[in-house]
Amino acid sequence: MDTNPPERGEESTAPRGSGRGRRLAVLVFLIAAALAAIFAVYAFFDRSQVMVRIEGERVMEITADIADGALSRYVGLMFREDLPRGRGMLFRYRVAAPRSFWMKYTRIPLDIIFIGENLRVLNVVEAEPCRSDRCPRYRSVGPAAYVLEVNRGSCRGAGIGEGAEVTFHEPATP
Repeated sequence: MDTNPPERGEESTAPRGSGRGRRLAVLVFLIAAALAAIFAVYAFFDRSQVMVRIEGERVMEITADIADGALSRYVGLMFREDLPRGRGMLFRYRVAAPRSFWMKYTRIPLDIIFIGENLRVLNVVEAEPCRSDRCPRYRSVGPAAYVLEVNRGSCRGAGIGEGAEVTFHEPATP
């Protein structure tokens, strides 16, 4: 194949209309990328909520945003400045497995509650925000189907620990 440009006065051997085909391909690519971005933003911001009730020494009820897509689970509570009392985020998984969380870019201290398929608390860890490049990982002690993040100290205050029973309810609508 000749890769040299044509000499002056020679015709190009490129097929006619190839510029139009490339422009169309670029346009199709840009439309697909824009649609993918729109769907990603929609999936991130269109979070549903659930009421989570955990029975320890006292009952704790949390209205939790649900994070069950890859993007919403990745972002979680990153960059939030505060978390109102009685609020949290529930990470929902299709398959129970050992889970590991970190606090990179998370600005508020949290209790991370790992919950098994049987809707019992596996373990609770008190996690600190991390501002360095090397953040500790907080791990479940067994396969977790759900992970709930709430303000740090909430579980200690309600006496919630391993074995506490968890139930999910639709939140009351105003």
